[in-house]
Amino acid sequence: MLLNNLINIIYFLLILIKIINSQYCLNNEYKEEVCENHLPIDVCLTIFGSRKNNEKRPKLCENSYLQNEALLCAKHCYQCCERQEHSCPDLRKNCFKRRRDGICWENIEEKINECPGTCGLCGRKKWKWNENWMCKDTNWECSDMESFCLFDERVRLLCPKTCQKFWSIDIGFEKPCELERKLYEFRFEKPPEEEDCTDTRNDCFNDIFFCEMPNYFYKLKDECPKTCAHCKPKGHKCFDKNNKKCIEWQSHKHRPFCYNHKNTKGIKFHYCAKTCNLC
Repeated sequence: MLLNNLINIIYFLLILIKIINSQYCLNNEYKEEVCENHLPIDVCLTIFGSRKNNEKRPKLCENSYLQNEALLCAKHCYQCCERQEHSCPDLRKNCFKRRRDGICWENIEEKINECPGTCGLCGRKKWKWNENWMCKDTNWECSDMESFCLFDERVRLLCPKTCQKFWSIDIGFEKPCELERKLYEFRFEKPPEEEDCTDTRNDCFNDIFFCEMPNYFYKLKDECPKTCAHCKPKGHKCFDKNNKKCIEWQSHKHRPFCYNHKNTKGIKFHYCAKTCNLC
C-alpha cells in the first residue's frame, strides 16, 4: 500500500513538473528562438498547421498522440524548453540576448553553469560528444523505416538512433551516429599541421559549403582536406584575410561569423582563422 502511494506521488510530481514546464514555455517571450526544428519547416506546417491569432501555439501541437513530432518541431510548436536539453532554468539574466551574441559557443564549461536552459546544455558537465543526447533521428517516420536500416544508407543518415540497434561491428557499414560524432568534433577542433596538406582538385573552393554535409564529408576530406580545414600546411601562418571585416562580421548582433553554423570550418579558416581561434 505504501509503495503504491509512493508511486502515485512520484507520478503526480512528474505530471506537475510537466505542466509547470509547459507554462514556462508559453510565458517565456523568447521561447520560439531558443532551439531549431529537427524537421523541415514545411513538414512541421503539414503536421501541425499555423498558429491562429488567439492561440499560444498551433492547436495540434498539444495533441497527446503527436508529442514526439511536436518535440521534433519544437520551435514551430513553442516547446523548446520541453526538450530535455533545454528543460532546466538559466542561472543568470539576459541569457537569450547573450545567446544571440554567440556566447553559447564561448567557454562552454562556464555556460553550462550560467545559461544551460537557453544554450541547450541541461544535464551536461563538459562540452564533448554525448551519444545519449546527440544521436537523434531527423525524420519523424523513422520507426516505420527501421526495416531499411541494413541496406539503405539514406535511412541510416536520417534515422541513426533507430538504426543503431541493428548494428554490430562486423556488419559492413559504419556505426550509426559515428559520422555525426566525427562531424561534431571536427567543427570544434583546430586544424592540425601536416606535411602533405594539399587538395587533390583545383576547384575545391567551389564545394567549401558542402564540407560538413554528411553525404559529402568523407569524400571532401579525401579530395579537399586543405580547403575544408581538415589540416593546415606545416609552418602555416595564422591570419585573417581582412581583420577589420572579420571583427565586423564577428560582432554581428544575431549571427556572429565564427558561431554561425551555416559557415563551415573551411570558410572560417579561409577568411578569419585568427578571429575564429582556429590557429
